[in-house]
Amino acid sequence: MQEQVKVLFASASPDLIPEALVHMRATLPALELYVVSEFPVEAVHWIPYRPGRGLGDNLALCRASLAGKRVRISAVILQPGVPFRRLRLIGFLISPRYFLAFNEHFGHFMLRPRALPSIARHLLWRTGNLLRWQRRRLRHPLNLRFRTLKFLAILAGEAAALLRAIPRRRAPQAAPRSFSPGVSVVIPSRDGKDLLARLLPAMLAQLGAFPSEAIVVDNGSSDGTMEFLRRSFPSVIVESRREPMAFAAAVNLGIGRAKYSRVCLLNNDMAIEDGFFESLLAAFDRVPDLFCASAQIFLPKGARREETGKTVFVPERDRSPEDFPVRCEEPLPGEDLTWVLYGSGGCSLFDAAKLAELGGFDETYTPAYVEDLDLGVRAWRRGWPSVFVAGARVLHRHRTTTSRYFSEEQLARILETNYLRFLARATGGRRIFRSMWRAAIHRLRDPAVLASARRIAFERGLPSGAALDDASIFALNGGAVAVFPGRAPSGRPCILIATPYLPFPLAHGGAVRMFNLMREAAREFDLVLISFVDEAKPAPAELLEFCREIVLVKRRGSHRLPERGQPDVVEEFDSLPFHAALRQTVKKWNPRV
Repeated sequence: MQEQVKVLFASASPDLIPEALVHMRATLPALELYVVSEFPVEAVHWIPYRPGRGLGDNLALCRASLAGKRVRISAVILQPGVPFRRLRLIGFLISPRYFLAFNEHFGHFMLRPRALPSIARHLLWRTGNLLRWQRRRLRHPLNLRFRTLKFLAILAGEAAALLRAIPRRRAPQAAPRSFSPGVSVVIPSRDGKDLLARLLPAMLAQLGAFPSEAIVVDNGSSDGTMEFLRRSFPSVIVESRREPMAFAAAVNLGIGRAKYSRVCLLNNDMAIEDGFFESLLAAFDRVPDLFCASAQIFLPKGARREETGKTVFVPERDRSPEDFPVRCEEPLPGEDLTWVLYGSGGCSLFDAAKLAELGGFDETYTPAYVEDLDLGVRAWRRGWPSVFVAGARVLHRHRTTTSRYFSEEQLARILETNYLRFLARATGGRRIFRSMWRAAIHRLRDPAVLASARRIAFERGLPSGAALDDASIFALNGGAVAVFPGRAPSGRPCILIATPYLPFPLAHGGAVRMFNLMREAAREFDLVLISFVDEAKPAPAELLEFCREIVLVKRRGSHRLPERGQPDVVEEFDSLPFHAALRQTVKKWNPRV
């Protein structure tokens, strides 16, 4: 005789699950209770539900777990506003004859003729709630306007995505320029005479150690900046314009005057620490094809550290729908030369030849913001990385210039408008454009930006090469990867080791074996380790003692594995950030094995 069991399909928010378990235990208490849910439930038989898998896979897993048993009750929770429709359908398919439905107040009914009045009351109640909610949303004219603007903006994005199948004309090839070894510093400044007086002495002292020049773009100043510079800093080259220009145009003017192979862009409201230029220059010796070395940014005491220099694009699953997707993350202790999405236009060192080949900053981004993101992604697409340099430290008096000419509301509007422009102009693939565009439109609350989105969606930048695809670029620079330099190179052959978990601490046999093999191999080889970790934390000192470099990649949770026809053990480690980090690490170290 088959064993009889009862099954709860946990199709509700976590706060309702404990009460649902109480009701299930009280119903036919002699039967064993099984729970189908995303996460394990204590003191019951757990059947995992994989949200990333399809209906067929999850249904097959439930049936296999319940094989040889007769389901006497198959219960679901009909809580509105939670994404568990498939889980409820599985509950019905497992045992339609003994299907039990709870609402969020734990009133319940089964699919029986005598339960028809209860079912009808439940449907009428749900329909009434839905109509009242929609009526409240539509009654307010602001909500109606928002919904219309968002619909039109998303429609424009869909049309623009279809047009991306049409090939674009090739970017015009800039005439190659020759550069001498050294550093050209470009500083855009508008009414920043006092800021320049604080910045220039320490900066020029550091520049004296190698061939260099300082170029100030006097961007429509009315405070006598040009006369002050000629009098107090005669060695500084001054490019002056009577009318203010956008940040990108002002910077491009200075870049056009640069004669050295490295161009440092520096805001006038930065204060640099000792060793700033040396640290940035050293990165170009350590990272092949480096496009940009970005400094570590600090803000004045008491100010929230909005900038760090470690810029990432946060995946949708790791942020709330209202969050801006690009942000700066706090670097971990010991982290250095981690790949970043772009270098800040206010404190980064660029390869001058690559900068010229890209045509400098896109001057479409006015008056400021997002032009450095656009430039960084275009460089990444060529296969030219940007990295975070921990030893180059600056103090940023944030928005000292822009806040004098724009309100906070205006600055927020400029940022969101230019971000939409970046999606239209700089993202390459049709699929990733559609996904990022829809997420950006859903996040917006400013009707003026939404109104302009319909036009912006059809803007197109010029092609910039495709050595790397957008998905790999955003995955590598999505906050999951951190790089930690170890011991100095010895010149011996390099071995690259990839592991599913860190070989330290020595908590199990696999770690013990890998650790000891690596320690012995380090006597004859330089070792580079790339490993999955479950949480972001510094690399163990015990491994850094004999590794040249350690690259850590945060592993995503295994309960949302996608449906790609691979075994779970493969899906769990089939990580796009790991793939991208592995390719960059191989390119950097050219390992023998």
